[in-house]
Amino acid sequence: MKKEKNSNLIDLIRLYLGFLFQKATIIIFSISLLLIFLIILYISNIDLDMNVYLQSYTDIHLTYFTQSFFIIQLFNSIIIATITISLTINSTTFDTLFISHTSRIRICISKILATSLVLFLLSLYEILIIMVIPLIRYPMFKITSSMYLSIIFLFLSTVVETILSFLISTALPYIFIPMIYMFISIVIKLLANNHTDFKDVIGKVIPMVSISYKNIYCDAIGLAPVWIVLFMLLYISIYCIKDIK
Repeated sequence: MKKEKNSNLIDLIRLYLGFLFQKATIIIFSISLLLIFLIILYISNIDLDMNVYLQSYTDIHLTYFTQSFFIIQLFNSIIIATITISLTINSTTFDTLFISHTSRIRICISKILATSLVLFLLSLYEILIIMVIPLIRYPMFKITSSMYLSIIFLFLSTVVETILSFLISTALPYIFIPMIYMFISIVIKLLANNHTDFKDVIGKVIPMVSISYKNIYCDAIGLAPVWIVLFMLLYISIYCIKDIK
């Protein structure tokens, strides 16, 4: 029986992955991934003079990583809004196919796991882009241990943002809600990128990737699992009492 339950969960994950990757979302994902690559390549300064680079390469590296992580976190908000619309707003009719013989908790978990898989692959792609470009472009650049940890930082921050988006959009199931949430998220990231005092405060509560001369870090990384569990439990609770027709 246990094996059958596990296979059912895996089947649900596959089905929701298939539902997620429809024509519209594939187009949005593809354009976003392409733009991320092109913008980060542009940020690396293709016309950079090597003499200038050798004189101030630490500042150039810092600027590159600060801008690159800022850009990918902005695009991640767009991707998260797309995933939320697909799996919380547009999937209602699809959910009814399983509710009669599958618990709502399992449906929620399958959505979260399917989304987490997509977000992990997204984070891996983004970090590879961020690391490979300077390896090619900057002679003095070396990968550090914190750069490997940045995959975890970026992944957990996107998972927190996504599950919160799921929670809000399930409580208020209107298509414009994920867009409003995306706008608020982008504004917070813009403020954090441009105002150090704001970032120092908000970064203690919300998991965000930060850059310094020494390393890449995330002050609220310890809170990320707490937020994930809390938002997931609230999301499941709301979904379990939701009237699905």
